[in-house]
Amino acid sequence: MKLFFRYITVIVLLLSLSSCSNPYNEEIYKQNNLKSVSESIGIDITGCSIGQYIENHAAFGDGTTFVKALITDTESVEIISGFWKPLPLSESLSEFAYGTEERAAFSCDGKQLFSFVENGYYYFYDNHSESTDPYDDTDLLNRYSVNFEMAIFDSDTNILYYCKFDT
Repeated sequence: MKLFFRYITVIVLLLSLSSCSNPYNEEIYKQNNLKSVSESIGIDITGCSIGQYIENHAAFGDGTTFVKALITDTESVEIISGFWKPLPLSESLSEFAYGTEERAAFSCDGKQLFSFVENGYYYFYDNHSESTDPYDDTDLLNRYSVNFEMAIFDSDTNILYYCKFDT
């Protein structure tokens, strides 16, 4: 009987110790998410200097991913300038990124994320189910929910701003 209780005690101790370890590795999750961003925008940002990273998607997929990265490799800059649209942003994307008198800019915890970019390029992809053209942002602000990806590259500073927004 004593042997049985010893086995039970050992098993309980092992189970309680294993529950203290955290199987979630934030750095691995971040790198996997940066790979996903890279695939979306066609530029590898996994090796870039990341100035800001926000990930707050909930269990059902709603939330925001925001990345601010310094692009130093010339190949990426060439890809951006060859395939993305030149600034300025369209009216609805500008309203989202920078705000207007009537509408606040996109923010996280009360802080505006996008800095104003005068010279550069942008990328937009609408993931909304009602979208008929994923590269057209015309109806972006006329829906009850938004699901899109947007990136702005500042060619003066080589800073890339990326946002994936799901509601």
